[in-house]
Amino acid sequence: MTLDFFGTPKLVLKKSNVFGLLHNENFKVTYRFDESYNMIKPLGLSLTFFAFYLMMIFYSRISLSFAGDSKKIKQA
Repeated sequence: MTLDFFGTPKLVLKKSNVFGLLHNENFKVTYRFDESYNMIKPLGLSLTFFAFYLMMIFYSRISLSFAGDSKKIKQA
């Protein structure tokens, strides 16, 4: 599982009748990447962690039991 939301760029090269010893030239691939996408992954991860932290705080503060207090029942 990765934190990849927008996919990765793929480059597919197809060539027929190619022999590696005859074509020893290196090639360079360049592309432009939008820098605003660099902050989406860390922000999403930190907001998820923060939301989980807040849920645990609320869970520890509230009581989900439906039974009444035994002290109040015995006094009445």
